[in-house]
Amino acid sequence: MMDAELDKIKYGVEEPVIFDDGLVETTMTKDLQFHTKAIYKDRPVTVTICALDSAVRFRQARMKRDFLLCVKTRMELIHANFARFIGIQRSATTVMFLHEYCQRGTLQQFLLLPGITLDWNLKISLAVDLLQAVKIVNTCIPFRQHGLISCSTCMVDNHFNLKLVDFSVYSMLKFGFGVQGFGRCTAFDMYHIAPEIIAVDDCGKASSRSNMYAAGTLLWEIFAEKCYEDNTISVKDGATQEHNTFKSTSLAQALLKCMDNNPSERTTMETLCGLLREANGKRTVVERVMQTLAKYASELEHAVALRTQDLLVERAKCDALLQHMLPASVVEKLRRRETVLPESYSCVTLQFSDIVGFLEFVREMQPFSVVEFLNKSHGLFDEVIGGFDVYKVETISDSYFVSVINT
Repeated sequence: MMDAELDKIKYGVEEPVIFDDGLVETTMTKDLQFHTKAIYKDRPVTVTICALDSAVRFRQARMKRDFLLCVKTRMELIHANFARFIGIQRSATTVMFLHEYCQRGTLQQFLLLPGITLDWNLKISLAVDLLQAVKIVNTCIPFRQHGLISCSTCMVDNHFNLKLVDFSVYSMLKFGFGVQGFGRCTAFDMYHIAPEIIAVDDCGKASSRSNMYAAGTLLWEIFAEKCYEDNTISVKDGATQEHNTFKSTSLAQALLKCMDNNPSERTTMETLCGLLREANGKRTVVERVMQTLAKYASELEHAVALRTQDLLVERAKCDALLQHMLPASVVEKLRRRETVLPESYSCVTLQFSDIVGFLEFVREMQPFSVVEFLNKSHGLFDEVIGGFDVYKVETISDSYFVSVINT
């Protein structure tokens, strides 16, 4: 490709990127890279931010050409398992890479999410998505490497599709801004990097074998529901028993071989894909979908039954409170959303009752004792009139006011 054609590539974003927490640059430190959500052109995007040394420029024409070639190749890569690359925004101290936003966050966040049940079919789906992405990485020219495949660069969208972000970002940083090495990686990210790559401290030296090492660590985390977090292994609640069963399978043994320190001993992509197909069984797609729907329907019915029982309990409490304030017939009409009209009776009996010597009693007793006494006395009145067609109109202090219709 001619250099003139590469120079025509537009990779800079056209509008400012808006962050929810204000200016990110004020809180950044040197060699820090992370993902955050931002708004670009009124839509959410995932932003990878990297701090730069001041006055970083293209030092050689060759580096500039390689950088533009990386950008062109990445923008032309449209795949279901890659977050779409939007562009780059450069400031005085940072460079930001914009990708498609995935609603369910990173794979690390998704695996530890308490409200998500990772059944076998979902795990297989995530594993297949990951291997599809790694296949593209292994064959994509000019990179044939990602730089850093980890739980932080694997995102899950709203449809539970796994998508890889930051593909070619490390190459762009190297050729365009002179940044290389693992200075921006956390201990969590280093867990997914092959030892031979760590030894040379250059993520640009990644190969298909080192990518299989990263894929093996990620697949192990998916099936075991374990994540390396804050220098510890975080295990999702309820995943331990299933993990112990998984460790005895041939797929688990193949994943352990993926993490072998000797690159030539690692499981190949073809072998791993074959084991995934075996683990998924011989059922058709329709059978798996029907089984999943039946399982989710059963779980939904159980959840609805629990919520319905809670609703009935709360409704009974509400009815009891309303019946202390309104006649039962009025409460029933209000429940049916009917208009409550005033009624007229030719003859009714009203009763007012007071407690003799109540004012002297109040002066000598503590407030809580007075309340307890009234609760008991009025409660006894309520029990008595409960057996008759009598409506309690009001209770004011020690006064008890009831009415009854004369027939």
